Amino acid sequence: MWEKLSELGQPMNMSWPILGDFNCVKSPTEKQLGAIPTWYELKDFADCCLSLGLNDAPIADATLLGTPTVRAIPCGASLIRCFSTMSGLRLACFVMRISAHRDAFSTTHRDFMATVENDWNLNVDGTTQFSLCRKLKALKGHLKAFNNLHFSHISVKAKDADLALQDAQIQLESDPENAVIRDSVGELRKKAVFLAEAERHFYYQKAKLHFLKMGDRNTKFFHDMVKRNAPKSSILAITKTDGSTITSAMEIDQEFVSYFTSLLGTEERRLLRQLNHSIIALVPKSDHCPTVADYWHSCNVIYKAITKIIADQLTPALEHLTDRCQAAFVGGQSITGNIFLAQEMVRQYTRKRISPRCIINVDLRKVFDSVSWTFLSQVLHGYGFPPIFIAWIMECVSTSSFSVALNGSLHGFFVGKKWLRQGDPMSPALFLLCMEYFSRQTKRKTTDSDFNFHPKCEKLKITHLLFADDLMMFSRGDLPSVHILMECLQEFRDVSGLTVNTSKSSIFTAGIENNMLREILARIEFARGEMPVRYLGIPLAAQRLSVRDYSPLVDQIANSIFRWAAKSLSFAGRLELIRSVIQGVECFWLQIFPLPVVVVEKIHRLCRNFLWNSKRAPVAWEDICHPKNEGGLGIRHTQTWNVALLARVLWNIHRKADTLWVQWVDAIYLKGGSVWDWQPRKGDSPLLQRLAEIRSRIITAFGSSEAAIQHMAGWSSSKGLDTSKAYEYFRPK
Repeated sequence: MWEKLSELGQPMNMSWPILGDFNCVKSPTEKQLGAIPTWYELKDFADCCLSLGLNDAPIADATLLGTPTVRAIPCGASLIRCFSTMSGLRLACFVMRISAHRDAFSTTHRDFMATVENDWNLNVDGTTQFSLCRKLKALKGHLKAFNNLHFSHISVKAKDADLALQDAQIQLESDPENAVIRDSVGELRKKAVFLAEAERHFYYQKAKLHFLKMGDRNTKFFHDMVKRNAPKSSILAITKTDGSTITSAMEIDQEFVSYFTSLLGTEERRLLRQLNHSIIALVPKSDHCPTVADYWHSCNVIYKAITKIIADQLTPALEHLTDRCQAAFVGGQSITGNIFLAQEMVRQYTRKRISPRCIINVDLRKVFDSVSWTFLSQVLHGYGFPPIFIAWIMECVSTSSFSVALNGSLHGFFVGKKWLRQGDPMSPALFLLCMEYFSRQTKRKTTDSDFNFHPKCEKLKITHLLFADDLMMFSRGDLPSVHILMECLQEFRDVSGLTVNTSKSSIFTAGIENNMLREILARIEFARGEMPVRYLGIPLAAQRLSVRDYSPLVDQIANSIFRWAAKSLSFAGRLELIRSVIQGVECFWLQIFPLPVVVVEKIHRLCRNFLWNSKRAPVAWEDICHPKNEGGLGIRHTQTWNVALLARVLWNIHRKADTLWVQWVDAIYLKGGSVWDWQPRKGDSPLLQRLAEIRSRIITAFGSSEAAIQHMAGWSSSKGLDTSKAYEYFRPK
């Protein structure tokens, strides 16, 4: 079938769609139940889609096509789908509304500042806040008119300006001595260039491809991405709580306004309403968002200038106030430390003969939306912040009003009674202070004699790990210990307003007798989880990860390549995408895992096919990975980059960095000794065994551990090891 499709599609020089039951999925993650297919089984389908430039066409309501779902079919998989070489194809058609958004390029117009100054010089009686709001309101109307005058129908204006320039140039060729025509050609050229750049900037913003270089701007690929993004920018159908689907624009508007009004509530305010009004921008949580609850909301607010100043004063204090178990937004901490530590905790959970232990993976429901303002104020006072500073924070937080930005228009107006705003510069710091209350409360309650620590946690008194709102809790596998952890969650809920989402939370157990396990499950009412488990986007497993466990990484790279319409992208554009995007995705995984050779080869194969547009590669991949001055293309070699990133982990352990992960390794594995003298055991984790291999490789190269330390010190600074210098050392020469 795939060969026939290739024969049919390769000669075509026009766009074409294909719809039907392909009886195959593009990636393992599209199969929800039953046997998970291997990448080898999916290879032909994926290669066919890539070579023909076929892209998934989004479906407004999958039920219209009878698309199988997990509920309907026991081995749920997306089999019926539509592909197309046309960018932006959508299977359900609705009336599209035009956005009132204006492109930032208008600020470069020669009359822009004069328009602003006219309104800014108005004499307004009243307070400074009132004067600012009146001027902004006056300016808003004038800027709308300014944009409509100079930049509406920008493509038509750019084309007309170019034609006018061509006509004037023809006239100048006929009468080269005419000074009037010569001057007009100069002015028309400036106008045509300005409007052409304005048009390019407009589509650049619509394309949402910040990695583009000059060569790929205003190309076919550029405009394909604009068309492809167009359906994603509109919400054309929503499923209500009663299961019915609405497609009317007015009903969709009312559904979102009603949802956010009930979610955020109402409250009195003191700041001037216009100054603290927020526009709720909807951000889909996934590719399929049927209900209003499936959208994140981020706010665009004028008062961010105020909260940015407050955040700059507040953020430095986090390092001194927060516990080491919190790794988000804290200087010197990293997401990788929490992942390393969580991976060590889940190891051996599948063994039958093991001491009783449990891990509770907690999902907090709508964390930013649920924080009580009263609780926040009490927390800030408890930390000892100055009263005037607290007053500024609470004034900004508690005087908010909202409208919903939907399909290019604003809808509704309501005022809030709770939450921290998404997109507010000070919201992350305030939320971390709220979660620090939970950490301190948990530390205090787990000093109870009834509480028993998880194995390998007692030395450092580790009871939980936090990355913003991602919470993982640890204890011995007994009812009193689990009961204390659940009490911590319940007491925190009562004071903060943050509740646990029981349907998305889970418990992992090992070594617990059946009677005790039943009592524990009855107490917490969470589902019992199975390995591997995703934590901070990374799979954690009780044993060594299998090749299949790396599917999310391979799948993410493959989906990115399918999204980019490779057929209309230049070679230089494809090269830049590999260097700036794909290798950026790789980097997150490479700094955590020693990647298996099979996975590396899959990634190389995807990148190689993408770079050469599924044609035979004229140059070996290893040669491409050399620097440009050595005849390569400057792409990083995946395995070498993996070694360089893990060498940074080794160096952090050597210098005993002030992180919970390094301190745990020092206490459990090194016993206070040096990483250069430590010898790994057979049962140690794959990460630590790989670090030992890298250490041995460096010692062998430099002759001794002292010489190795000296050379690695030359790769480092006060911020840690410079991985680019490490890569330069390790890369094939």
